[in-house]
Amino acid sequence: MLGSSLMAVSQVVITADNFPRGSTFTDYSYRSQPGVIVPPSEGPDQVWDYSDLELDQIITVDYADASQDPALPG
Repeated sequence: MLGSSLMAVSQVVITADNFPRGSTFTDYSYRSQPGVIVPPSEGPDQVWDYSDLELDQIITVDYADASQDPALPG
């Protein structure tokens, strides 16, 4: 068996084409208590009920419409 590991670096360019959000908006993410989530069992006809999870944190990210900002042309 032959194995190797390579490191790669790349640049990510965000444009209106690959991040099409037209105006100001907010994204919300919810995180529960670590260690409380039990992985579901395998098999058919499973019901996964996570309604009793305790909320640990609400993460909000606010995005502003910068289309008219002269410091951000294009």
